Amino acid sequence: MKQEKKTPPSQHGHHRIVPVALITLGIPTAIAVVFLLVANILFHDEQTPNDAALRITDRIIADEQNGFFDIQRIDADVASMQTTTTEPLSDDRVDALLRGGAWDQEFVTTITQTYAVAIDDFRAAAKKELYQDPLTARPEQLDVTKFPNLSNVRFVTKLVTLQGIGKAMSSDVSGGVSEIVDVLHVGQLMESQQQTIIEWLVGSSTKQIGLTALRLIAQQATLTSDQAQAISLAIDAERGTTDGVVSALKTEYAFSRAYGLKQMDLGELFDGYYMVTDAEGNSTPRSTLGNVLSALDQMGVTRFYYWPNQNWRFLVDRRVQDLQEVQVDCAHADFSIRQPEQYSRRTGWGRLIESNSIGKMYADMGNGSLGGLKTRLCNEHLAMSATQAIVALNAYRHDVGSLPASLDVLVPTYMATLPIDPYNGQELHYNAEKKIVYSVGSNRIDEQGNTANDGVTYMHVDTPWDSMLDPAFSVTP
Repeated sequence: MKQEKKTPPSQHGHHRIVPVALITLGIPTAIAVVFLLVANILFHDEQTPNDAALRITDRIIADEQNGFFDIQRIDADVASMQTTTTEPLSDDRVDALLRGGAWDQEFVTTITQTYAVAIDDFRAAAKKELYQDPLTARPEQLDVTKFPNLSNVRFVTKLVTLQGIGKAMSSDVSGGVSEIVDVLHVGQLMESQQQTIIEWLVGSSTKQIGLTALRLIAQQATLTSDQAQAISLAIDAERGTTDGVVSALKTEYAFSRAYGLKQMDLGELFDGYYMVTDAEGNSTPRSTLGNVLSALDQMGVTRFYYWPNQNWRFLVDRRVQDLQEVQVDCAHADFSIRQPEQYSRRTGWGRLIESNSIGKMYADMGNGSLGGLKTRLCNEHLAMSATQAIVALNAYRHDVGSLPASLDVLVPTYMATLPIDPYNGQELHYNAEKKIVYSVGSNRIDEQGNTANDGVTYMHVDTPWDSMLDPAFSVTP
């Protein structure tokens, strides 16, 4: 009998694997292709968002009127004098003196002479009435690769305040106070005019350093009632409004917009986050993957996954909300920590069926609120009110020999009006027994103030009180 020839098992298996593989890979691929074709037909990007509320206009001022250039020279002045790699801002001896430590005039003289050129530039800025970062002069033409260099401004601000304190300690109280008022003026210049958020923050820190110095002078020098009145009026003259922080937020948006306009296709967006850098440190402006993504995006294959206009609108919504928050007065503002909205609702494979999943992912990566600026502004107003009260209280103490029972007796001899607590819009609290003035703080609950010395327990030089439940300031040393 003739035997039937059998196909080797391996050949049967081969014939079965091919169709199985085609089905296994082909069906999901076909579904994905159909899904994308339908999705790209049915779903479309939004219209360009309306960002009129966030736009700022050109502002050009003459160089000779602009305190910006004096401030910018400070960094080079300090750098030219540095003999170590230690950042000057970390100088503990400077900070200790500003906290009311034992006065060391020899050290003050030496360090201020060392950085005399930088101090002169700071004082030149104090003579100006305008401040304009040329980078932000034309918001529609921002160069997103440039930022002002302000790394040494705080250090020099501290040196200027040391000079002012030194004068006051040497009986020239009026001269010392005048130098500290210059510090407040420079801070107000940087805060109040068209500038970046970085400059606004440095301006705010500058004012806080000056206010710390005025409180120290009030506690350790002899002030007359006229001098107390003059200081109170000078503080009011440099009291900032929300206009400066609003301008800073709008400038921040202008930077984001300028950056975003350069990344309107998916490939450019990808390269904005993932640049290719060679061995010599040179960045390639477009990666291979970026090229592929850009080509697919232009063909419409990936448009379901990246909508530039919606991505842009997310940013507009965030900044509009920030603007609204910073313009609410401190007595009614919401200081609770606001968790940023998460735009991507899905994770893992779920993102494959979510519209604009790539845009939402990038939006979440850069998602964050700038609402902390409001707390900074309110704390600044609090420090100004507290400084006015401490100056008046100590002038009264020098005249009478003891502290008053209430702040009411200080008006109008030592200050024109009672200082206000910005967190509730009412009179700043004063406790004669504890020898403190204090605020109800952001929770607006009166916990009777803190008894700790603000310059010892809380070691921050600028705002040693800002971590307190009821932000408190010691009236006497």
